[in-house]
Amino acid sequence: MVQLRPLSKQDAEALAALHALCFPPEACWDAKQMAGSLALDTTIGFAVAEETLIGFILLQKVVDEMEVLTLCTHPTFRGQGHGRALLQQALTLPGIKTVFLEVAADNESAKHLYAHAGFQALSVRPGYYRREQGAVDAINYRYLTES
Repeated sequence: MVQLRPLSKQDAEALAALHALCFPPEACWDAKQMAGSLALDTTIGFAVAEETLIGFILLQKVVDEMEVLTLCTHPTFRGQGHGRALLQQALTLPGIKTVFLEVAADNESAKHLYAHAGFQALSVRPGYYRREQGAVDAINYRYLTES
C-alpha cells in the first residue's frame, strides 16, 4: 500500500526538482512557484516519499470544486500505482463535488490515468502547450464526485 503524506512549503525544492524530471522545461515550476502555491490556504498537496520523493499532487480547492494543478511521478517509479494513489486521495477529499484538470494531448500515460479514474474530456485548447517540435493541444477534463 502506498503511504502518502501532506506537502509543506519546506518541500518546494524537492518538488521543483521532481517536476523538472517529469515535464518539459517550458512547463516546469521552480521552487519559488511551488512554495508560493503551497503558501495559499486553498492549496492542498500530498507526496509519496521513501528515501526520496517519488511523486506528488498539488490541488487548488475553492468551495466544492478542486483543480489538479500538477501531478507527477519520478520516471523510475512509474507504473507502480503511485500516481493512481495520489489521484485517488484527491478524489476522496470531503466536500468536493467537481474536480478539473488539464493535460497535454501528447501525455498518453496521464490521459490513461485520468480516463481510468473516471474523468471526462470537456474541451480542447488548440496549440496551448509549446514544444520544440511545435504546439500541442491541452485537453480539459472534469470529474464529478458522487456526493
